[in-house]
Amino acid sequence: MTNREQWPVTRDSIVLQLQNKDPEAWRTFVQVYSPVIFQYCLTRGLQNADALDITQEVLTRVSRYEYRPELGKFRAWLGTITRNEVNQLYRKQKRELPVVTPSAEPFDHQSELDWERISKAYLLDAALRAIRAEYSDDQWRAFELTALGVEENAGVRRFFWQGQSNIPEIATKLGKSTDWVYKVRSTIIRRLQEETIFLAEEMALLD
Repeated sequence: MTNREQWPVTRDSIVLQLQNKDPEAWRTFVQVYSPVIFQYCLTRGLQNADALDITQEVLTRVSRYEYRPELGKFRAWLGTITRNEVNQLYRKQKRELPVVTPSAEPFDHQSELDWERISKAYLLDAALRAIRAEYSDDQWRAFELTALGVEENAGVRRFFWQGQSNIPEIATKLGKSTDWVYKVRSTIIRRLQEETIFLAEEMALLD
C-alpha cells in the first residue's frame, strides 16, 4: 500500500487510546517512545542502567495516565516528566547536572532542545522503517544518497534530512538516468512525508 486511503476518516490519537486502556495502543506506545526516553537519558550523561530505570519509571507514570490536557501538549508533558526524573536522579545520587559552556544554552533549555531533536529523529526513523518495503533496493539506495544524511552517536545510527545532493553524479554511480533518480527521490519523499504526518498525529510526536 502506498497511501493511507484505508485510514478511517476519524481515528483517536494514541493519547485517547491509552486513556481507554487499549493494549495494542500501549504496545505501540512503548515501541515508539521507549527508545526516545532512553536515548534522551543517555544524552543527559546517564549510564545504561540508570537510563533504563528512568525509562521504566516514565512508562509507569504514563500507564497510570497521569497526563491531562490542561498540562499542555502530550509530548511536551512527557519530555517534562522525563527531564524531572533525570534531575531527581542526579539529586538523589548527589551528582552535579552536566556542565555547559558559557556559550551553550542553559541546561533546562538545552535539555528541552535535546528532547525535541531526539523525538523528531525517532519519528523519521519510524517513518522510514514503515515505508521501506514499498521500494526496491535500487530505489531506496537512490533515495538515501540524495535525501538523507547519517550520524552515529553512542553506537546508535540515525538519519536526518539533508539538502539535495549531486544527482547527476549519483545517477552515474548507480548506473541510472538522472530523470530516474529525480523521480524516485521525489516519489519517496512524498510518501515519507505522508507517513511522517500519520505517525506524528497517531503518536502525538509533534504535539
